[in-house]
Amino acid sequence: MGRLIDRILRFFDFLSRAAGWIAAGFAVLIVLLMTVEILSRSLLSKSTMVVSDYSGYFLVALVLLGLGFTLREDGHIRIKLVRMRLAEPISRVLDVLIALGCAAMTIFALRATLRMVMASHRLDMRADTVAQTPFWVPQLVIPIGLALLLVQLLAFIIRRVRSSSATR
Repeated sequence: MGRLIDRILRFFDFLSRAAGWIAAGFAVLIVLLMTVEILSRSLLSKSTMVVSDYSGYFLVALVLLGLGFTLREDGHIRIKLVRMRLAEPISRVLDVLIALGCAAMTIFALRATLRMVMASHRLDMRADTVAQTPFWVPQLVIPIGLALLLVQLLAFIIRRVRSSSATR
């Protein structure tokens, strides 16, 4: 059973790392879009008319796809003032309880954003800009990012529970 859990955790870590690299790719795309816009305005005196839309979509993708990776790398801001004063077993329990609460909120947000994406698709909602981007396309990254965060929260919980059972 322990080997299976280890394999699952490694797979979760792989998903988070892959999403982190994709998020980094969106950061590069934002820079490239801005560069194209600057060059187009400077050299051709014309705007691409889509940079503000797509750089916004890409920023959301960067943030959401990076959530799970950031959690795995312990990069989220955490207030450790109380936690550092607690004994390790109590600290582990607190970590698990907080992660369970975060997982519950993430599930709630995941369900809501999936409904939003499905409604946008069903109603064929589009941006009222030149690009006329179907909203469901950039919105889809939100539930994907939340699902990746949920996966990493579950991995965090498993690791904290396993570390407590290893010390017994």
